Amino acid sequence: MQLKLGGLPSAITCRLVVHARDGRTEIAATWASGYATSVSIPASASISPQDINRMDVLDASGRLLVEIPQT
Repeated sequence: MQLKLGGLPSAITCRLVVHARDGRTEIAATWASGYATSVSIPASASISPQDINRMDVLDASGRLLVEIPQT
């Protein structure tokens, strides 16, 4: 998967967490935003796309920055 985000706080560490419909979770990517407010991050998870319930972008403290619901 390829994640593109804008409007993030700069100079923080983020992670993309994938949540499966059966309750499993995986960290699909971790990155430091440096001093940019938009990023393009390659990510991967072993959860099949049809089994994804939602994806979250969290900061290093675990604070939710973005929730991406699966439609």
